[in-house]
Amino acid sequence: MSVTLLAPWGLAAGVAVAAALVALHAITVGRPRPSWLPTARFAPERAPRAVRRLSRPTDLLVLALRLLAALLAGLALARPVRTPPRAAVARLIVADRSRTADASSIASAVRALARPGDVVLPFDAAPGAPLTWTPGVDSAAWSRALDSAVAAKAPDARGSLSAALIAARRAAPTLAAGADSLALVVVSPLARETVDAATLAVRAVWTGRARIVTVPSSARADSTRAAAPLRVALRDAPRDDALAAALALSGIARDDTASVRLTRVRATEADLEWARGAGHVLVEWPADGAPTGARATTADTAYGLVAGEHAVVAPFARAVAPDTAGARVIAWWADARAAALERALGAGCTRAVAVAVPQVGDVALGSAFRALLPALLASCGEARDASPLSAADVARLAGTGPLLVAAPLRAMPGGARDTLGAALLGAAAALLLLELPLRRRARRDAPDVIAEPIAAREAA
Repeated sequence: MSVTLLAPWGLAAGVAVAAALVALHAITVGRPRPSWLPTARFAPERAPRAVRRLSRPTDLLVLALRLLAALLAGLALARPVRTPPRAAVARLIVADRSRTADASSIASAVRALARPGDVVLPFDAAPGAPLTWTPGVDSAAWSRALDSAVAAKAPDARGSLSAALIAARRAAPTLAAGADSLALVVVSPLARETVDAATLAVRAVWTGRARIVTVPSSARADSTRAAAPLRVALRDAPRDDALAAALALSGIARDDTASVRLTRVRATEADLEWARGAGHVLVEWPADGAPTGARATTADTAYGLVAGEHAVVAPFARAVAPDTAGARVIAWWADARAAALERALGAGCTRAVAVAVPQVGDVALGSAFRALLPALLASCGEARDASPLSAADVARLAGTGPLLVAAPLRAMPGGARDTLGAALLGAAAALLLLELPLRRRARRDAPDVIAEPIAAREAA
């Protein structure tokens, strides 16, 4: 453990103040020598106090307290921080455990790469708990923990590399405390279904290069669904509903007999009973964006929405979070929180969409938002696309240039408090308070210094 000064000029300022204090203590003020006044002579006009330079400062205890207080204050301004021993590189390994990844292949690839100090972040539809290989932990025990983490995936979970990259970026400041650079490693089959329109944008937030390790996929692409025209039965839509206008602009026909029912209020028992039918899809999309079962959260604004391979960047008011238990996430907010869910019900399914469609402005009418609608209104389940990414896409994910530099991440807000600097300032203040009574006592006890009269020096 060593100490680093983030602002060395503060210590220089403290030394300068201390030097000035020593110089001032060498100058004292006292009563002039008395002059005899002969008859018919007036006292010369002079100040009642006189200044005299001393070869040796007086009040040494007061001077020592002042010097120590100045040096402590300067050291506090220099912002000393404790710097623990750091490794040259800390690695964050993002491991795919989605339905297209073979758990044993992923675990074997990670074991071949990992070393003590590395952090493994498994992901499927959502990032899992990070697994750190703590130095000193037996490799066999860590290997068993790795196998368990990679195998603990939701059944038939589609991977989301975007969500994993967001989680990796959030973990970077914590890793930066113990390393000079951060290395990102992605271990995945890199199936097309694991990436979306936001993946490259999210990848750009990690400004260093990454290492991409591809493993064989465990799944084959399903046959594509019949490209039948999408038809929707719209229920309880408010007047001049922006979503209804978006459906019309997208060419999605309204048909009360369609197998997809979109309700703009909370689903009723009759709606749920209807959804049990074979091939029926009930989309619960209330106008306020709060479907059944959603819990209230702190109101904020989300600035992006992703569904399938499409994304829209726009402000969305957000005040609830849907219950993801036993559900498949089909749409995400830009911060990797769930925005829409799907649950099987009988021979059909229900979808809960926690997105408050802006009724003012042209967000809902834009092509980006309308491109999301087929993913939210499609048939139950989803077709798999385990085909690998192209070499060009893999190269863009890998990036170029140096590794991510850790120093700027350590200076991000939310870091450790400057406890050492605060303690030094407190000590300096305590010394100055102690100096006050000592100064009064020194003035009371010490006799006035008698200065040489000016007239006598002139006569000499």
